[in-house]
Amino acid sequence: MSTAIVKKIAIIASILIAIILLSVGCNFITRERPNPNISNPDGSFITYGNITITREALYNRVKVLEGVNHLLNYVDEILLADYIDAVTQEELDKELLIIKFGTDDLEKIDEFTEAELEEIEKNYRLTLTMAGFNHEDDEEVDRFIRLAIAKRNLAIDQFIADLDANEETSFAEELKDYYEKNYRGDAIAIELIFNSATEYERVLRHHNLVPSYQGGIGLYFGETPLANVARENLNDTNTRKLEIEEVFSYYIILYNYLYPYRDALDETLVMEDLDAFTADYFNFNYNEMRKTNVASSQATYLFDTLKLDDDTALNYAIRDRQYTQASGNTGFRSMIFKLSQEELADFDELDEETRDDIEDKFVKSLVNQNRINQTIVNLRKESGFKIHDTLLAMSYDAVSNATSTYYEENRDKTILASFDDFEVTVDDFFGYMVRRVGALHAIELYKEGDLIQGEHFEALYGSNRNFSQNNSQLMKDHRAIIQAERQNFASGAYMWYGFSPQQYTWREFLYLYYGFASDEDLVQWLVMQNLLKYLAFPNIDFERAIPYVNEQHENYFSLRVEHIVIFVDFDRDLAPDDFEEYLEGLDESGLTTYNFLKAQLETLLLQAVEDGQSLQQIVTEYNSALRGTNASDDDFSKWAMFKNYGFRLKFENLSTDNQDLNYRNTGNFVESYVENLQRIYEAYSQEENKDAATHLDDRIFTTQFGLHLVRARKGTNFVQPSAAFENENGTHDSVWENDSDIPSVQQMEAWAAREFDKLQNQGVTTIPIPESVDTALRTYFGPYHNRMYNNPQENTDFFGNLITIQTLMDANVEFSMENAHLQNRLLALKDLYEMLVFPDIKED
Repeated sequence: MSTAIVKKIAIIASILIAIILLSVGCNFITRERPNPNISNPDGSFITYGNITITREALYNRVKVLEGVNHLLNYVDEILLADYIDAVTQEELDKELLIIKFGTDDLEKIDEFTEAELEEIEKNYRLTLTMAGFNHEDDEEVDRFIRLAIAKRNLAIDQFIADLDANEETSFAEELKDYYEKNYRGDAIAIELIFNSATEYERVLRHHNLVPSYQGGIGLYFGETPLANVARENLNDTNTRKLEIEEVFSYYIILYNYLYPYRDALDETLVMEDLDAFTADYFNFNYNEMRKTNVASSQATYLFDTLKLDDDTALNYAIRDRQYTQASGNTGFRSMIFKLSQEELADFDELDEETRDDIEDKFVKSLVNQNRINQTIVNLRKESGFKIHDTLLAMSYDAVSNATSTYYEENRDKTILASFDDFEVTVDDFFGYMVRRVGALHAIELYKEGDLIQGEHFEALYGSNRNFSQNNSQLMKDHRAIIQAERQNFASGAYMWYGFSPQQYTWREFLYLYYGFASDEDLVQWLVMQNLLKYLAFPNIDFERAIPYVNEQHENYFSLRVEHIVIFVDFDRDLAPDDFEEYLEGLDESGLTTYNFLKAQLETLLLQAVEDGQSLQQIVTEYNSALRGTNASDDDFSKWAMFKNYGFRLKFENLSTDNQDLNYRNTGNFVESYVENLQRIYEAYSQEENKDAATHLDDRIFTTQFGLHLVRARKGTNFVQPSAAFENENGTHDSVWENDSDIPSVQQMEAWAAREFDKLQNQGVTTIPIPESVDTALRTYFGPYHNRMYNNPQENTDFFGNLITIQTLMDANVEFSMENAHLQNRLLALKDLYEMLVFPDIKED
């Protein structure tokens, strides 16, 4: 398959991968079945200069690329009118949060960083604008959301009705069953969390405890230190199995040992003394634990594996369990002693709010997007839905997994689709699509027409703009690509994707797989890939690039970074608490203690590095250390006072796979961290440090995640590039001369011309440039430049469309219908493309 054609898949909005395994043959595209068409097809939609976009051209483009989506929305808004009207404001507000943030949990939303929120806003605007809705218009946003909610609500109602119609069960019975399987009464337990497997082993050994001994926990009483006794030598002569009451007592002893920063438990407590365990960290809720992937496996173990009042099972862990998450082992280990578990309340006794919440979760667990889609497909089918256009019918048959076609020929060529007693005319549907995406596709068509009519087309293809009669070499190459694809299709190369040449014609395959209605459409797409670069290069605004270039130069750094993070985790979720909030909550005495310990820890960490330990070795030693603070104790550790305070340590390599950190790729880091990386880079660059293989920061700094000690290595481009060039020997063109380290507009223009020359000549150029200047321009100006056109499948369209919009707006071009509405759409698209194309500049 041609790589040029493969790229098309990424940009066709209506690509129909759902066609896979579709068994229905089509054979729709025939001369005997002309499709309905709009009235006045040759009428102008917009005209500027010698280019006219006809109504028919716009209609066919939108129909091919995304027509089925708009048709289904048009039909569904009618079929679901009652459901749409019934959507509540509460549902709208909740759905908007989910669409925008991926969650309606306000606490999670508050945790997003500024950079993440900026990206979320960008994606939200892109989603709505490209779908034809104004993100700033509440009514349009409302309409965008209501249909999705209405579809889901219908699917839920149908799901409930199907259950109630089942003679063997009912919705109420299934809901209760779901509740009993997925909910548990709250539990009280002592959980011991160890920083590492080594710490777990050392702590138990320090207390002469033997895990997994004779089906329980053993107490060693031999004379030889336990650390020196092999496991196979532990027996009744030196170890005895603890009774459950003794195990409980030792759990309390271990708890007090591991958590000296919490209120100590009375070591004389018995298991019935539940009033002593009212603190949050002794109380566990099954569903709250299951919300986090780290604690989810522990929830099953605590609530289901550990048993109370069961002679065949234990209510406590006899050895450690590993905490895991989606990315693998966290390193943390846990032991749990379960004291009690409430009986699960009868479902009927729950309050209404709780029952509603459970019902909502139950329904969502079963009414997924596939069920919603199938429900809507069934609704359309029950309404007698038929499509009278072959292309749209093919698309719908594919996305609906139809076992028989929804196509039905209609002698009235003004009717596009029908259902119940309703007929969708082509003109009504065209008007609907125009309001949604008419402006977007009109500027695309104008842009393409302008390029095909322009001088660059002639330079590449000659003067004949009839593609079928153009015999230029490039055009012949395009035809060869298509012919090769024809042969691939005919030989069965796409049967694995559900496209058998016995079931589909070439044109059907071309439409369903690639999104082209004809060979000519495919040829034009190939032509455009060669022409788009000519639209970008002459329109680059180099003056506009100056703030971006200055920002890149001013904030430059190139480092490979590893660090120790010192954090606290008092909410026991095995993730750093918000450190800034933690500090704000300290009183004067607490802050004094914190500052003292921070200074002491900083001294020890820096000394450990000076003594030759790596950051990772330090963290491993820290997490394995015992808790004794007296030098004479056998469990003494220099790290004990910090662990007893609640400081946790973890090591992170932020430059995995030798990835350099720089100003551009740390945009999602917290700002204070990036500022410290810049400070470290500046220190590393000093004369006394610049030859060192690594550079250890001379201080610990604070972010919302905790305290950080950074060790850096030089990045690939550690020495900051300079655009300064004197050209003393006159060996290069004067355009490269510059007294400043920062690239000049003249240099940017010349460099862009050189890159354009390479683009036209398969990456080769004969235009010489000083290597140092090339590096500086590629570093400071390159990312800005590349957004204009270096990636044709993304930013050329955006930048090209932005140029086209400005051209049409400057000429006050009017649309022949919905002009005021579409002018507003142009402004919205212009703002969107500006946001997508031009890099953000951080304000001081």
